Amino acid sequence: MLELIQSMYREKEDTTAPLIILSSFYKIWSLIYKNSETTLPSKKQNSDFTLLKNMIGYIQKFYKKKITLTDIAKAGMVGQSKCCKLFGQYIGVTPNTYLIRYRLHQSTWY
Repeated sequence: MLELIQSMYREKEDTTAPLIILSSFYKIWSLIYKNSETTLPSKKQNSDFTLLKNMIGYIQKFYKKKITLTDIAKAGMVGQSKCCKLFGQYIGVTPNTYLIRYRLHQSTWY
């Protein structure tokens, strides 16, 4: 992988650099995939990710307003316990902790 990354830098001035870099990028991802122990997400995981995407999107859109756990859960069309379970399982924190961290992160941009 290191050799592929180095070749991307060496070829950056070539007229076909975008194609070379893209090709190297795909080779790197292929190596990562081949050498990882992960499997493709199941349909349940895809469904969970969609729910999480909706809830996180809600938080990121309305973080300046007062947001409750009920609001976040409604954004994902799930109950509060399922909301907390999904955040814990995939994000590693509660929805409220995610909200607080996101607010803090956003405050550093201003």
